Amino acid sequence: MKREYLLAALALVASLYIYTLYRSEATVVNHVFSILGFDEGKKFLMNFKMPLNDWLVYSLPGGLWVFAVTIISKGLFLNIMEIKLKVCYLPIVYAVILEFLQLSGITNGTFDYNDIVATLMFGGMALLLKGKPKEVLIFSTLDLRTITTIGGYFIVFLSDTIG
Repeated sequence: MKREYLLAALALVASLYIYTLYRSEATVVNHVFSILGFDEGKKFLMNFKMPLNDWLVYSLPGGLWVFAVTIISKGLFLNIMEIKLKVCYLPIVYAVILEFLQLSGITNGTFDYNDIVATLMFGGMALLLKGKPKEVLIFSTLDLRTITTIGGYFIVFLSDTIG
């Protein structure tokens, strides 16, 4: 699992970098950084900002999130009405459903086929990575993997916009 945690951490750091330097100041993560007094650090990082195309700025971070949460949640499952659901599929399903909710206007955001492509591509890569962690009922124990997976869903809140 060490390799999986490292890959997930790298994916989330890359996503955070993009959100912090390239996305709107109205995102929750940028507000949190401002409250924590990281404005000077952000200004310093802006000196190293490279031009990125729209796909890298708007679709890649979601794909990286799906990759990270999928890879960490491999082996975790939920029991719902005697049905064993593998948690590793939830980030992919969640991200695709979210896009269609945006398309229908039920939630804020902009529908983009590229986001679905990024979700399926990075989710698929995470599922294809070798390794079969021990299967664990997600809420039966609060180990590092369970806490990290639950925390991964909290990260989605940081990508939202205020106002």
